[in-house]
Amino acid sequence: MKKQKRYLIFIFVVALILRLTYVLFFPQLEVESDAREYDTIGWNLASGNGFSLEAGVPTPVRGPVYPFFLSLIYLIFGHNYLVVRLAQAVIGALICLVMYCIGREIFDEGVGRVTSMVVALYPVLIGYTGLLLTEVLFTFLLSVVVLFLVRAVRNGSSKFYGISGVLLGIATLCRSTMILFPFFLLIALWIIYKSNFRAIVHFSIFLIMMIIVITPWTIRNYYQFHTFLPVETGGGQTLWVGTYLPWSGKYQGAETEPLRSMREEYPPIELDKRLFKEGLKNIKDNPVTYLIMSIRKFPRFWLTSHSSVFGIDKPNTWYLRERRYFPLFVKFCLLSLHTVLLILGVIGAFLVRRQWKSFIIPLLLICYFTGHIFLVTIPRYHLPVLPYVFIFASVCLIWVNKKIIETKIRLR
Repeated sequence: MKKQKRYLIFIFVVALILRLTYVLFFPQLEVESDAREYDTIGWNLASGNGFSLEAGVPTPVRGPVYPFFLSLIYLIFGHNYLVVRLAQAVIGALICLVMYCIGREIFDEGVGRVTSMVVALYPVLIGYTGLLLTEVLFTFLLSVVVLFLVRAVRNGSSKFYGISGVLLGIATLCRSTMILFPFFLLIALWIIYKSNFRAIVHFSIFLIMMIIVITPWTIRNYYQFHTFLPVETGGGQTLWVGTYLPWSGKYQGAETEPLRSMREEYPPIELDKRLFKEGLKNIKDNPVTYLIMSIRKFPRFWLTSHSSVFGIDKPNTWYLRERRYFPLFVKFCLLSLHTVLLILGVIGAFLVRRQWKSFIIPLLLICYFTGHIFLVTIPRYHLPVLPYVFIFASVCLIWVNKKIIETKIRLR
């Protein structure tokens, strides 16, 4: 226990120092686009102007958790981005501790340690600490959900299913991506338990607790906008972008036509409904093309350098033309590291395939997020599940190390 505590303190300190160093001593990106919306809502909340983009005018475009997180900081420290980044540095370091617990719970102490170290050192996770986006907070909330779900499945504990349902409700209010996850969990529980009754009971506990958490915000939305909106708008746009053939399912930006004109013409809720209908129509009219486009989006979703987090967001040709080779080197290093970890993750999952029941929750989550290929494929959307890929990568790294040691012993 003493060794475990010392390691947890060590990994937390390492992760925190790296993140604090980044936000304190490296240039940070401008607060714009999605970050600007979160910032505006958070500041309006702190200023007493309600949950709004335009002071006093309620907005449905964002979930409440991250703006309230910002507003609490702004209320105490003023409109200070640095404090937000410092808080996110602490949260990012806490993710490492939770991932240690998950890796240890699913496999063993070694996997927990390696996973937490990879999460602590991975440059992209450090880089997101400086952005006023949901990624860091949502990844932390999701990791706690997974920890309790893993324990719930292992122990068959109704209490843990209830706790994880509450936590998933909070995570969903941070980012509505998770709203359909319970129904995928139900399928997994049927497979694990081989008992419909037991699966339905635990699923019901999980779902009811999640709904209880989300319901107050849903009521707020109905009261303000007179429509059923569980968390936020955006689902329609996500579907439409992912099915719009001229864009090949890739987000081109809110200021790109025809999305810009539609955003100017319709209020958020009506726009979301129209885009949702248009998205379904796109699929119905071009089912084969949509399927092919979705398959092609798979590498776009998973294989990325995430260099834009560090402000390296121009095409490679631009850097070559301007003879700026260092950004290209950084992109290459980030992409290489990311690709190697993904490959190690796939190999690791194959090595422990017979233990599938122990890691079905992380695997289910990875598959669930991969479903973005049928919608819009913004690479940062896979960030919250990268730590679970790292669990499998850690399994592979430990296996390789074991084989190297065995080979050395034989050669002696």
